[in-house]
Amino acid sequence: MSKRINPIALNRAAEVWVNDIEENGRVDWLFEKECKPRYLGFGPIMKARKHLEKYDPFQTSNPTSGASIIAEFLDTQPQAKMHLFGFSHQGKQSTHDWNAERQWVSDLVAEGRIVKYASASDPARRSLAGSGEYCIRFLEKRFKHYLYNKLLHSETETKKRIFGKDG
Repeated sequence: MSKRINPIALNRAAEVWVNDIEENGRVDWLFEKECKPRYLGFGPIMKARKHLEKYDPFQTSNPTSGASIIAEFLDTQPQAKMHLFGFSHQGKQSTHDWNAERQWVSDLVAEGRIVKYASASDPARRSLAGSGEYCIRFLEKRFKHYLYNKLLHSETETKKRIFGKDG
């Protein structure tokens, strides 16, 4: 999970929702050091399945993490308006029904529950100094992650911590 999270964006988050249970393993030290993780368990996945029944009646796919968090947000914050950035509803995973999720989000946009921002424009450009600063901060975070998870915690210790037994 930590390899998919931009450590600089993570550094700015006051709280991050984790679509899993803590007993399956905490994300990693950097994650917990830099933000407040809130482990949501499997409830969001079940809520997403319920929302997606209309579009995937046989429930042949697993909801994505994004769909699960949307469902959680809709159910726990019904008056709030959600803003989505960069949601493309596509990926390499064949276990997700991208079309069902795309249609569901389109309907939510039409209902005014979600505002979706397309990322069809040119990407934002940084100055050379800004790019250098970002690169240095990114490498610093990755180095800390590597140092702790790879060098200070052996694979055996990690498996024992997560699974409660030797690898």
